[in-house]
Amino acid sequence: MTDRVYVFPAPGRRVRDPATGLPIGAEGLDMPRDSFALRRIADGDLVLAAPPAAETPPEPPATEDPRPRRATSR
Repeated sequence: MTDRVYVFPAPGRRVRDPATGLPIGAEGLDMPRDSFALRRIADGDLVLAAPPAAETPPEPPATEDPRPRRATSR
């Protein structure tokens, strides 16, 4: 059993995050799986959801070798 849940408010409901006191947005929130979250889920105020896929940062562009090039003589 995990100790965290990802939830968002049910349509027409406004639920405050107990940690910040601010309303949980429509995008959802990862919060502790405690009595507050379980009670809100059981009452239908919060809905369980899968967390959004983690964005992978883009790879940095390839750079040229910073060492100076030597001139070659023929």
